Amino acid sequence: MVNFVWFLFVFVCFLLMLVVLLQRGEAGGLGGAFGGGGGDTAFGVKADTTWKKATSVLAALFFCLALVLGSLMSNAGRASLAAGEAQTEEAAGSGEAAGGESAGESGAAASAEKSESE
Repeated sequence: MVNFVWFLFVFVCFLLMLVVLLQRGEAGGLGGAFGGGGGDTAFGVKADTTWKKATSVLAALFFCLALVLGSLMSNAGRASLAAGEAQTEEAAGSGEAAGGESAGESGAAASAEKSESE
């Protein structure tokens, strides 16, 4: 499910970029400055409003998909983080209960002894 939403999100991103780049600017765009004004009617007379509507629809879809992905990813991260913390605490508790010191403590003690001997 998450992979499909990611695919759809990226696809909408590319479509949105394409539609925005195809639009003519309010002042005629940079193409008009170099004599490229003849291509305005390539997609018909109402092409300007069509591109604006397509941009609006794609932008709304982009924002909705971004919210859905944010919600899905925050829920997935929260569950993983809680499970990871529980496993870390459990492992630390069983290591101390057995009377051994954890790997982080032994590494820190060894580096402190090494620096003192130098």
